[in-house]
Amino acid sequence: MSTQIPADGILVDTDDDGYAESIAYDTNDDGAIDLIEADSDDDGYTDIAVADTDCDGIFDTAVDDQGNVEVGDFGSIDGSDAV
Repeated sequence: MSTQIPADGILVDTDDDGYAESIAYDTNDDGAIDLIEADSDDDGYTDIAVADTDCDGIFDTAVDDQGNVEVGDFGSIDGSDAV
């Protein structure tokens, strides 16, 4: 049984204010989240995005709102191999 993630992503409201602090996407329709946008300072704009660019289950690229790009092993969505 595969998981269907809506094309417009899964909205995540972490502080129960009625607004999403992050949106998770499945960009290649394989049932796994491979892109997350987050608003870390609650101003309504994305501050950071992390992506699993090679779809191996490990987030490997992060970009912040200043255009800074980090490449590395940021762990899996379930946190089982978080660094």
